[in-house]
Amino acid sequence: MVTAPRDPFDRRVTVRDVAAHAGVSQATVSQVLNSSRPVSEATRARVTASIEELGFRPNHLARALRQQKSHTVAIVVPNITHVTYPMVARGAGEILGPLGYQVALYDTNGLRATEKQIVRTLTDRMVDGAIVFGYPLAPGDARALQESGVAIVNGNPGTEALLRWDTVEVDEMSAMRDLTRTVTARYAGQIAYIGGPVDHNTAPRREAGFRAGMQDLGRACDAGLMASAPYTWAGGRNALAAILENGMRPRLVVCANDMIAIGAMAAAREHGLDVPGDVAVTGYDNIDAAEMAVPPLTTIEPFPFEQGRAAARLLLERMTDSYAGTARHLTLAAEPVDRASA
Repeated sequence: MVTAPRDPFDRRVTVRDVAAHAGVSQATVSQVLNSSRPVSEATRARVTASIEELGFRPNHLARALRQQKSHTVAIVVPNITHVTYPMVARGAGEILGPLGYQVALYDTNGLRATEKQIVRTLTDRMVDGAIVFGYPLAPGDARALQESGVAIVNGNPGTEALLRWDTVEVDEMSAMRDLTRTVTARYAGQIAYIGGPVDHNTAPRREAGFRAGMQDLGRACDAGLMASAPYTWAGGRNALAAILENGMRPRLVVCANDMIAIGAMAAAREHGLDVPGDVAVTGYDNIDAAEMAVPPLTTIEPFPFEQGRAAARLLLERMTDSYAGTARHLTLAAEPVDRASA
């Protein structure tokens, strides 16, 4: 006769109950739950069946208190709505999830007060590790995290973190340099650049790549064709509109991200220009909208999923004490994606 699953609101099922039901010792049940020692497949199957039939749920809080581990990893990002950061979290989760870690995603929304609050949360709660991705840590935050003993991997860091923790970043400058050099060689006219906001840590690296690519071809950067904008559709639209309304007619517009580029394409059409017939446009990030743009956008793929996986591997080694050496700094390559906009 099949026994009905136990009502989870009845008395809490214990390891002892599972052991008695499966006909094994409590130590064997613990070994199955924690994967602490090898258990035969037949025994594992019997214990797992008893767990499901009885409705047993491990007490994660009690286990965390015993082990002084939370099995929780925080991923802190500046803008959860940007497609890059959920992909980073998904990549990290693919490494950490099967090992029993919960991944919690925190969004600072670019606000200093929120950054400080999240740091307090990480240091006050039992978080085993954190991946801080997409913005540089303030010195006070870095100090608080270092003193707390929380394992950290910093993604896209500023110089404040380079000597403290393992880092994972993409070689944005080289990627933008290669794209600029390749695409600019196709056009004889003026070349414009719309960079990111001056206070964003990615903006100077991408602009430096653009300038280096222009220099490689012996092309000058005209100040009247250089602009900064928020990393948004409206930012790109307004920036290119201002350039065009000042009487400039760039043949190519290199943009610091895809949303700026898609906004710039809208501005070009509003001014009666064909893309790419009159003005070509490139971006950076290879978001889903880049492929769906009209025409599809030439851009740079930074592989955020792989960034998340790489950061998780480094963090895991720190959390499990399998690596306790000096800080490691991993730089990943990005690749151009050639489409019809340029």
